[in-house]
Amino acid sequence: MQRLAASVQTGELPAVQRRGVWYAIGDEPTAAEVDAAPRTYGVVVLNPWDGWAAQRIHQLDPSVVVLMYKDLSSTRSYAGAYAQADPAGVRYAEAEQDAPRWFATDTSGARVQWGPYPGHWQMAVWDSGYQQRWAANVTREVLAGSWDGVLADNDFATLGFYSSAVLAGTTSRQETDAKIRAGLDVMVTTVGTALNARGKVLVPNLSEARLYPGRWASHARYGGAMEEAFAHWGTDTSSGFLWDWSGTGWQAQTAQMASPGLSLAVTRASASDRRTSLFGYTSVLVRGDSTSYWTGSTTPAGDYSAPESIPEMAWPVGAAVSGPVQLVSGAWTRTFQGAFAAVNPTQQRVVVPVPAGFVDAQGRTVSSVTLEATSGTLLKRRVR
Repeated sequence: MQRLAASVQTGELPAVQRRGVWYAIGDEPTAAEVDAAPRTYGVVVLNPWDGWAAQRIHQLDPSVVVLMYKDLSSTRSYAGAYAQADPAGVRYAEAEQDAPRWFATDTSGARVQWGPYPGHWQMAVWDSGYQQRWAANVTREVLAGSWDGVLADNDFATLGFYSSAVLAGTTSRQETDAKIRAGLDVMVTTVGTALNARGKVLVPNLSEARLYPGRWASHARYGGAMEEAFAHWGTDTSSGFLWDWSGTGWQAQTAQMASPGLSLAVTRASASDRRTSLFGYTSVLVRGDSTSYWTGSTTPAGDYSAPESIPEMAWPVGAAVSGPVQLVSGAWTRTFQGAFAAVNPTQQRVVVPVPAGFVDAQGRTVSSVTLEATSGTLLKRRVR
């Protein structure tokens, strides 16, 4: 899709009505799941060995954006080596043979393994040789299949997610994190430029970009970005909500959804927790645009082992007929051709007036809705 990367520069990415993203990296997709995907998802992320699924989805619906998963920051050495494909951009054996300096080391000279994920090794993302090899390897792999681009995982803000190590050349964990962020700034530019030049997009999985003004826009300019802790970062329904505190809260994060390119959001919740899922989905609808997509993450391990959706994702929302509107109460609303979305990112219960012509899921006319703190709702336009 040459048009996809070209349209990143103009902000005119193709818009589809399906607002879902299928982050299909936790288990092998079945043929039935693949065949059903275009009915729900506008974006699908697959492991690099699932090229057959990418090809099948594009045969069924060429408008679905299909991205290959790759890890920016680690290489893998665990058992079960990948004969044909690898989740890393530079394989462990490749780095070991060609440039051992590409492995990041701590102040004692030891390589840094990610504690929660044995066999994942932190790479020197600031090394230009690593950056260029990663870009060359992944671009070649993407061009060989039915891929629109890359979902680049672990464009993170802190090594602390995975290790307490202090890297060689730094004197504190804060310096370590700054070194990694600066390296990833350059690496994203290197990789994104290479992929865009061949008509492909780069969508990095950013973490906590809301804390670093300008980081989301800078890293998203090659095709978009993903936020994996959108509006909620746990499965505890009593805590973990991102709300509208000053400066770096809900408004800062949700503003990212209207940035150029694909804006992908993941909201973590338990399978029975509709409140949290609707809070995430309506936050995307109200503050995003036609290339903003959402998914829940409800499996107990949060491992993306199953396609995710909520019933409201099947509703024909249509194009927005208004911009986001912030009410005096702190709630936000937006009207669409086929729906009305309201979200309450505050810490208080609020009552939101509803324009005429909208009904709830049971078809009942609604003139107002009461929203608990950090919750949202979606209403349908009445069919005449």
